[in-house]
Amino acid sequence: MSRQLVSEKELRAWLDTHIQKHEECADCHFGGIMALRGTDDTGCNWSEPVLTCSGQPTDICVPIARRVLAEAREQFNLK
Repeated sequence: MSRQLVSEKELRAWLDTHIQKHEECADCHFGGIMALRGTDDTGCNWSEPVLTCSGQPTDICVPIARRVLAEAREQFNLK
């Protein structure tokens, strides 16, 4: 499956929207996405971003974040 090419801003918006669909992660945001020089073993060309959650420990949302990131890594590459 080919990945859709998106900007970092578009990718962060998609990630934030999808994690914030979960009530416990409503104040979480992704940041710090870095373009890789090539692709990783799965064909993705961006690094795993940093997760920040306001008002609660991030470990509450880490399992949800992992699922959101896995979905995004299959669907998107940076332009």
